[in-house]
Amino acid sequence: MMYRNLPALFSALLLMISVSVQAQNDNLAQNATASASTQDLAASNAIDGDPNTRWASAAQTDPSHITIDLGQQYALSSVVIHWEAANADTYQILGSNDGGNWTTLATETGGTFGDRTDTINVAGNFRYVRMNGISRSAGNEWGYSIWELEIYGQNGGAGSVQTLQAEDYTNAYDTTAGNTGGAYRSGDVDIEASTDDGGGYNVGWIDAGEWLEYTINLDADTYTVSSRVASDIGGGQFTIDLNGSEIVGTQNVDNTGGWQSWTTLTSWPIALPAGQHTVRVKVQSGNFNLNWVRFEPGSDGTDPAPQPVWSDEFDTIDSNSWTFETGGWGWGNQELQYYTGGDNAFIQYDSEVDSNVLVLEARQENPQGYECWYGYCSYTSTRMISKGKQEFEYGRMEARIKLPQTQGIWPAFWMMGNDFDQVGWPNNGEIDIMEHVGFEPNLTHGALHGPGYSGDTPINGTHDLGESADANYHVYAVEWDENGIDWYVDDVNFYSVTRSEVEQYGNWVYDHPFFFLLNIAIGGSWPGEPDGTSQFPQRMYVDYVRVYQ
Repeated sequence: MMYRNLPALFSALLLMISVSVQAQNDNLAQNATASASTQDLAASNAIDGDPNTRWASAAQTDPSHITIDLGQQYALSSVVIHWEAANADTYQILGSNDGGNWTTLATETGGTFGDRTDTINVAGNFRYVRMNGISRSAGNEWGYSIWELEIYGQNGGAGSVQTLQAEDYTNAYDTTAGNTGGAYRSGDVDIEASTDDGGGYNVGWIDAGEWLEYTINLDADTYTVSSRVASDIGGGQFTIDLNGSEIVGTQNVDNTGGWQSWTTLTSWPIALPAGQHTVRVKVQSGNFNLNWVRFEPGSDGTDPAPQPVWSDEFDTIDSNSWTFETGGWGWGNQELQYYTGGDNAFIQYDSEVDSNVLVLEARQENPQGYECWYGYCSYTSTRMISKGKQEFEYGRMEARIKLPQTQGIWPAFWMMGNDFDQVGWPNNGEIDIMEHVGFEPNLTHGALHGPGYSGDTPINGTHDLGESADANYHVYAVEWDENGIDWYVDDVNFYSVTRSEVEQYGNWVYDHPFFFLLNIAIGGSWPGEPDGTSQFPQRMYVDYVRVYQ
């Protein structure tokens, strides 16, 4: 670009004075990255804090823009532009959170040729800030030129959502060379244009063993962590770490209906400390797309995070927590199994979850010669209860389980009111966190049973795993308080019921402690009997049971 004889020294002195005054605040742009539609001089010059360097667009190119990526969302308050003489008559300040969809924050007109400083007040939570030059000032025969561009606003804080766009990773490992999608940036991570709400880009072609890393600044608060995913196959799994420690357990990505059919997985709230953190998304199983990961704080930052109050990680079968119920009387459902006193349960290591797990085994054998309601028992199995040992009122109750799957099988993870011996069923209340029946290979269910709504209860929901129930571990959970109950699979809320909705059918009987049950039934009024296709033994693997309050 041709050198222009301008009073550069005087301009630089004015700029240094202006920058010095602003320095008492935090100029967000100085920790950011810059790019431009065209550049005769580098875009990074506009945010380097040096009043003697500048960005310059290509000559006589309208419109031209410079974009600042702040790395995360901020609540913006102002943009300060120190123009060199070749400046804009009309320009816009735009904001975006995905780099693809833009909101106009301000439009400035009437600019005159010559060095000047514009201070523009803006508002909104945005990650990307753009100066979009529409027309040059009269006498400007060159392009758009900025000595320094400063951005001011508030960092994070309660009420400020932090969204990490998947494609804006700071570090990554990909199992294949090159960007298969060919979009957005170079490198080995595979990126493509997204048709999700907001457009932008997503990371795709994800394989097991890959990871993506990001930097985030957080205030101390309670956060839910959400992930935007899509898959045309299902079976994807990933976890999320903060500074090397897992904060979001295994997220299971079901078949969402297409590679651009998006759904959001949301974690249980977790308390996180203030500061700059490294977030890592770690992939256990691929075949899914990732658009973003979002950290959303509590509304006022004062509510304490739910804390773990009890768990069984099943390194042993703890008799202080569990009792084996025994018998073959049909259990009110004409079930065919005899529940043994521990012969059908054991602990083993499972590399799939890298930990010990509890195994409940249903067998088509009866070596002890047990008698059932129909005669000699054809099957044996396990039923474990925490009655009188581990009982809880309200909170999040969850277990990570891989289910058995064959005709006639009926595994369950559920809870019963601890006043069963006094008032009987269903007056004590029953919360079915997870039930599966073999004739529905991909489905699980959640339900309530109580006075006026037991047996074929109208209070029930169904979740489609998108794969056979025995294909992978899934986290089955309820979140329960005095106002209602929500059911989850892998943090997907598939069914909810309020207290008032329950009371349309009968009394709400869920304001007292409940105990856990884990069992595999065989046959019975709901699943039907095993047939010629059924295979045994069948196993239910339980990685853990956890309670948060």
